Amino acid sequence: MAFTARAFESALKRKPSSLFCQRALASQFRLKSTHKKLTLDVIKQLPKAELHLHLDGSLRISTILELAKEQGITLPANDVAGLKKIVSIEHRPVSSLVEFLKGFDLTLSVLQKPYAITRGMYEVCEDAVADGVRYLEVRFSPVLHQQQGMSLSQVMEAICEGQAMAEANLPITVRIIVCGMRQLHPSVTQRLAEIAWRYQSKGVAAFDLAGPELGFSSKIHRAAFDIVRKQHLNCTLHSGEASGWQSIMDSIHYCGAHRIGHGVQLSGDATLMKYVVDRRITVESCVTSNIQTKAVEKLEDHPIRKFFDAGVLIVPCTDNTTISNVTLSSEYKLLQDSFGFAPNEIFQLIDNGFRSAFVHSTLKKRLRIEALQTAAAVLHEAGHDISGLNLPRYQRLGLQTSSAPTVPAAPVAAAPPPTATPAPSDAAAASGAASVVASASAGAASTPAVPAQTHGYWGGHGNPPITKELLQSLPKVDLHCRLDGSVSLATMWNELQAAPSDVLADAALTLKSPEELRQLMQPETHSEATDRLARRVMRSLLQTRAQVERGFEDIVRSAVEQSVNYMEVVFRPVSHMQKEFKSSEEVVDLFCDIKARLESAFPIRLGLVIYSHALFDDPIVFRANAELALKYRERGVCGYGILGGDLPPSGFQYFQSTFDFLKWNNINVVMTAGTADAQHIVPSLYDAGASRISGGFQLHRDPDLLNYVADHRIPLELSPYTRKFMQFTQDVRTFAGSPLRLYLDNHVAIAPCSFHATLSPRTRTDELFMMVRECNLSISEVLQVLNNGFVFNFQSYQARKELSEAAWTKSVQLLSSQGFQYLHPKSFFPAAPPKIQRSVPGVALF
Repeated sequence: MAFTARAFESALKRKPSSLFCQRALASQFRLKSTHKKLTLDVIKQLPKAELHLHLDGSLRISTILELAKEQGITLPANDVAGLKKIVSIEHRPVSSLVEFLKGFDLTLSVLQKPYAITRGMYEVCEDAVADGVRYLEVRFSPVLHQQQGMSLSQVMEAICEGQAMAEANLPITVRIIVCGMRQLHPSVTQRLAEIAWRYQSKGVAAFDLAGPELGFSSKIHRAAFDIVRKQHLNCTLHSGEASGWQSIMDSIHYCGAHRIGHGVQLSGDATLMKYVVDRRITVESCVTSNIQTKAVEKLEDHPIRKFFDAGVLIVPCTDNTTISNVTLSSEYKLLQDSFGFAPNEIFQLIDNGFRSAFVHSTLKKRLRIEALQTAAAVLHEAGHDISGLNLPRYQRLGLQTSSAPTVPAAPVAAAPPPTATPAPSDAAAASGAASVVASASAGAASTPAVPAQTHGYWGGHGNPPITKELLQSLPKVDLHCRLDGSVSLATMWNELQAAPSDVLADAALTLKSPEELRQLMQPETHSEATDRLARRVMRSLLQTRAQVERGFEDIVRSAVEQSVNYMEVVFRPVSHMQKEFKSSEEVVDLFCDIKARLESAFPIRLGLVIYSHALFDDPIVFRANAELALKYRERGVCGYGILGGDLPPSGFQYFQSTFDFLKWNNINVVMTAGTADAQHIVPSLYDAGASRISGGFQLHRDPDLLNYVADHRIPLELSPYTRKFMQFTQDVRTFAGSPLRLYLDNHVAIAPCSFHATLSPRTRTDELFMMVRECNLSISEVLQVLNNGFVFNFQSYQARKELSEAAWTKSVQLLSSQGFQYLHPKSFFPAAPPKIQRSVPGVALF
């Protein structure tokens, strides 16, 4: 039975009580127009993000003629039709990228005056708006506009004026990307990098490297990208267009590319492609341009469909609208007609564009959700089936459906009723009625219940209070659990009874009871000395195969009891070689065997991270451990850690060969940084290749860096109630109350971890409950924090996706059984947004 759109909406409105009902209806009923193709007119109405457009390749033909006349420049043709035949690739076949680039000589000849650059910039934005583009990044190389003596700053002022004019007069957000040129001397690229970052406050969002690839490696321009990284400027590089996959690898590992332009050669190396997918590195795909430049010989051979299906974060782009004679809408239609992209996949590509934009996270969130809301309404109103959308994913961003977001009332084993140790209800959190815990030292002690309140936020309804028992039952991830810091006191006591610790003997300590052991491991306040002694005692009890097996099983059992679905066990092989083990390889081999056994015995997935101590291990140990991480990757070693303290930037040179080895083999890296100095984070990310930062205690001291970390979704591993974290973030409490709340509100991806759990009497659940109380978290914020662990672990993208979806399903079923109905943030949409032509607040989408 096929429903009309109106009937389908009516069916939802009759019974909007749960997302389960919505999904059931969506699977049972389909619009009559299922799978019909989008027309070009509909595609134009869709809000889009254009991330790869060259100013000098997108100038209007009519403008070229007018500027040439004004400037006394002789052109090979004096009318639009004649000049278009010369400029557009459609009318002049080329055999290579080098020949393709010759067409820019004409456009650049009229862009040597400030007013001409300003006009060109504005008109490019104007044309983009007419095509439905709501976010635009225009790239150009200032050095190519100096043929008549303009300074770099004159050129920059001219394009920034055009950008400002466009944002003031058009419904569009515009950013500028400055391009270095591969074929020019590296000193020129450095000059361009220097001018680029100085114009960040005037609209420059990123730095690029363009021009002919073959024979001009990005590595020779590395000094320019050192400047870019130091100044927290975004980075995208033309790579894998006219050269092989090695060019893409160089751009990522040596220049720190956040995005790749073109990247058609990515499929040449499966390991690199997996790395790009896993790290969510965006590929700016310009299909028509790639055919014209012969980067791909035939349209049907273009890898965009293969990339998309493999999980690559693909964004359709034009490259050059005039030279290639395309629009962004025509590129989307090409993907539909030639590669079979369905409406729901077009929707996803649109979202990819906005999520990959080089803007601060707050603006990105708003651009993204408004684009999604509008796009969903346009497709729905045009009668297109978008039931294939991952609805919960978009609702978590703030997408509004016909009713408030709800959860399925599926039968599950109920958690204990929410009567003990409640945190503020969502209603209280939303209205600000609940008080924030002033100090984390209050721990998880019981507090009076804060009753659920009703008000207009969700149509007069609210969620129940968040209790510790509820948090205990929610699926979790622990991205940093040290084996030699997490064995329970009971297991430690048993080990001491079986084989007394040499460390205790050396310290002339005798422990006569489990209580004395507890006092040693968990004093009211640890000093540096007691902390070191406690850790040494723990390590001394993990020196034989049997001890390691018992300790490993103990921490897994404890994790499962706290509903941990995935955990990364972090270990330093040499720390276990005081007795029985003769080599680091023996240690790693045993860990892999234990991991496989425990995954079969317990409902948990495990990853292993081998680490080197930043302050105690020499370069030889660093390299040996890195080689072990590669050797045992197929047996469960998913990453490599550089931990124990900030590695001073001056010391990086001694370990650079190991860092290069890790990069070349696409090994995941986590690194302690930002505990002594926030600026240590940047070299950790780019010189060492870290994809996660452990610590980051000083990040709040550098707001620009904090925004940079948030914009690029660089996760922070934190244990927020440790002595060091509390010490280094004390100043935050004087103005923000809670450092965690400051990070969360600035969209920093926080991943709570247990680290050395035995040193604290608190469990993972205790600390999560403290976060809820201290930060006044709503249930949607709790789910977001927990989801960070599923999103940023070191498994493959597909594995992370499966873990996250399974956890979400389990979470919504559990919360439904406890009376929670509203799990998503509520977004505000103005009645008439000044920069959104189509306003759809509260529209029924499904």
